[in-house]
Amino acid sequence: MPVFRKGSVWYARVELGGRRVERSAGKGAKRQDAVRLETKIRQDLIKSRLGEKPEFTIAEAMSAHIDEGVAKDTIGHIRAMLPYIEGRLLKDAHIVAREIRVDMLAKGLAPATVVRRLAVLRAVANKAYKEWEWLDDPVGQRIKMPKVQNERHVYLEPAQVRGLAEACPHPDVGKMILVAAYTGLRKGELLRVNEGEAVCRDGLLMLDAKTKTGKPRVIPVPEEVEAIVAKMPLPVSAQILKTNWQKATMACGMKDVRWHDLRHTYASWLVQAKVPLRTVQELMGHTTMAMTQRYSHLADDHLREAVEMMRRSQTPVQNRGRSA
Repeated sequence: MPVFRKGSVWYARVELGGRRVERSAGKGAKRQDAVRLETKIRQDLIKSRLGEKPEFTIAEAMSAHIDEGVAKDTIGHIRAMLPYIEGRLLKDAHIVAREIRVDMLAKGLAPATVVRRLAVLRAVANKAYKEWEWLDDPVGQRIKMPKVQNERHVYLEPAQVRGLAEACPHPDVGKMILVAAYTGLRKGELLRVNEGEAVCRDGLLMLDAKTKTGKPRVIPVPEEVEAIVAKMPLPVSAQILKTNWQKATMACGMKDVRWHDLRHTYASWLVQAKVPLRTVQELMGHTTMAMTQRYSHLADDHLREAVEMMRRSQTPVQNRGRSA
């Protein structure tokens, strides 16, 4: 049967020249969508037999990307781009990216959010060129990102973190505030840990590849929050966390502090404790050292010490000069 349904999802299946291809039409697709998909798969297989490279759509590439395993926020960015990528060819990804950038910025979307969405599109285009060989040209390299100049870091003291936790109307959200500050987990990662999507063994949290970077992460759990993590899951949803966080920041007179600042705080504590930046990079799950370098200014004690060493080394010379 060329088209069939598994549960609520329609599929297309084609067998041609000894090859068998089966592909989902996507969540929410109807039977006619599966029929169109079956036709396209058949055409692509015929082109392949004739030595021609089939033309894939951006939507097909996104679907293949999701099948390989991505984080939840990545799926959210893909959904936001669906109106722009529907029916568009993968070879035109750089053109679609320009349309997305112009339109989303015109609608007032934060540049950082636009960058994250375009980064997904560029990553998929690069993968289609380098790994899947769906493209003859590296169109991902032509996807330009808008400049983001609104980066801000807020670093909290331990007493401020405890104050936010204690000010939370929902005590379990208060506990999660402490976990976030003492582990550096992103909000999505913390919610997944709370949902049981992580293994905790010997004081280490092990997250699978559904992280923001698409790579597994291992996070040591400090004694300050070990007992809290052991009692997870807690009755906290994303909405409960958001609502109670806002109430806690208002109660503490810190309404401009964002949840993500807890992650920045964790990094600042590590750097100020003289943890090497390479280790900080691993603990934070940063893909590049450039991301970690944003916290390097917090470790400037060695600069002061260097200048002091220089001053001390010159003092005897100056004294000898006076006595002469």
